[in-house]
Amino acid sequence: MPVISVPSSTEDANSTGFSDIVYTMWFSPAKDATVIWGLGPVFQLPTASGSEFGSGEFGIGPGKVFKLGGKLPTNINAHVYYNAVKPDGIGNWQTRFQITFMYPTKSMKAKLNAAGSS
Repeated sequence: MPVISVPSSTEDANSTGFSDIVYTMWFSPAKDATVIWGLGPVFQLPTASGSEFGSGEFGIGPGKVFKLGGKLPTNINAHVYYNAVKPDGIGNWQTRFQITFMYPTKSMKAKLNAAGSS
């Protein structure tokens, strides 16, 4: 469950609660490469505990991911989803971009060092 904390614009306090779940599946080529890409569906599940933490609406749409290899692997995600429950206007489209830097663990560092020395 995603937990989110929202700062108050009028008070010196935060509100904390559950956000909507965004679930993504990617299909990508099986071969290993420096750049790996994938495409698949994105589902937004309405699990927000309040309107300030999420839209509270079910959504569905396409998504894609790029994984850039190297010393510090990086994921770049792009999601576009549409409110499938109340599709009554153009304002129901949502877009999300996310960049994730994956810092290596000790075992991952060992694998990277072994691959670099061969």
